[in-house]
Order: sequence, then structure tokens, then C-alpha cells
Amino acid sequence: MSATDYTIDKVYSLFWYDAEKSLLGGEVEFSHIGRAPCSITANYATQAGRELWDEALAGLHGEIAPYVEPEPEPEPIPEEISRRQFFQQLAVMEIITKAEALSALTSGSIPTALQVIIDQLPTEDDQFNAQMLVIGAHSFNRAHPLAEIVRQAMQWTVEQKDDFWSEAAKL
Repeated sequence: MSATDYTIDKVYSLFWYDAEKSLLGGEVEFSHIGRAPCSITANYATQAGRELWDEALAGLHGEIAPYVEPEPEPEPIPEEISRRQFFQQLAVMEIITKAEALSALTSGSIPTALQVIIDQLPTEDDQFNAQMLVIGAHSFNRAHPLAEIVRQAMQWTVEQKDDFWSEAAKL
């Protein structure tokens, strides 16, 4: 069956895909496959498509719904933030003091709020590993297990943790 061997039996709910009104979408019932989505342009490859375009613009298939601007995609949440961003955001949120943030960066000290969380880890090895990470990491990964432990200890929702990472990345 060639592209010209079919007819369009019925047209349903036409709408504009774009603000320029150069791409028309909707659903049509084809003689050879039944009801299916379609999209056409003024210079569509088949005669049936070009006729549908002309008929639609002439209003023969009802009103064409206007183009609707899609909702903007949310900014992606960064997977990593720098050491500076991490400690600065903690200070911005007043979880640690500015002095503790500066000290964490200059001397590698662990701010009290983080040390309290680390001290609650179940084993000395867990505590040591967490301290090594906080002291020595150049960046912090949002998916690291310690980030989840901190989230829970702070009683943050997942969204609040994501917000922390997003805001820190802006610093």
C-alpha cells in the first residue's frame, strides 16, 4: 500500500504544536489503520495530509486548539557541589556558624552540627570514614550514603535535600 492509498475518514481534536502555527496535531481515523495521532504541515508529503491542512485551516474540522506553551522543565539538581559550596550553604542556612564554615575550609575542622551526626554512626570505622570524607573531600556527591544520613539527621525531606544542593550550587 502506498502513502496515497488511504483516506482520512474522521478528524478529532486538532491543535497547534507551535506558536508559529506551522505544525498541526490531532487524531484522525485512517481508512487503513483506524484512529491514530497525526501531525502535518502545509507542505506534507501526501495529498491527504495537504488536504487535511487546507480543510483544517478552513474550519471544516472544527476549531483548532491554540498552542499551549509547555511548562518549563525544572533545573536539574546538581550531583556534586564543592566543599566551599557545601560549608557556605550550611552557614547561609545557619546550621553552622560562618566561623565554623571558614574553619572547615582553612583547617579541615568538622563543624559541631556535623560532628554530632558523625558521632551517632554505629561503628568507629563508620565514624572514621565519615570524618575522612568531611575533612578531605574536594566535593560532596548528593547520592553518597553520608548525604542521606545527614538528610535524615536534619529531618529534611528529599525535596529539602535537593533544595540544599541546588542552592549551594548557586553560591
